[in-house]
Amino acid sequence: MTFAIEMIATTARSKPATPGMSLHEAIAKQSVSQVRVHINHGTVIDQEFIPEGYPFAGAGALHHAVILDNPEIVRMLLVAGADIAAPDGYGTTPSGAAMIPNVFMEDKDLKDQEAFKTKRISIQEYLVKKNAPLTLK
Repeated sequence: MTFAIEMIATTARSKPATPGMSLHEAIAKQSVSQVRVHINHGTVIDQEFIPEGYPFAGAGALHHAVILDNPEIVRMLLVAGADIAAPDGYGTTPSGAAMIPNVFMEDKDLKDQEAFKTKRISIQEYLVKKNAPLTLK
């Protein structure tokens, strides 16, 4: 009986958690923990795209994290093997996406705009250090 309990406990610990939402939903909600669950679960990062009919349709997970200005998720995705040179549905690379102004920030107060700029610059610098190609269409 003890062996069976230990076996169940070991299996439960070694099995990766199942994602509770899509990868893009996790990125949109800025959920670092859910992005980590996707990575650990084996989600193929470069095969996840925002579907047609949604803002940023055709963007991959890395583009999405760049657009939403989350340096931590950008780094996680790159460490997990995201293609730094992959174009989105328009031909723009993640580093190109980092150059696009975020129109959603125009309505925010100055403090939010400054925080956005700081994060965006952090992402741009990180992508440059990783020799990311710059294509903006």
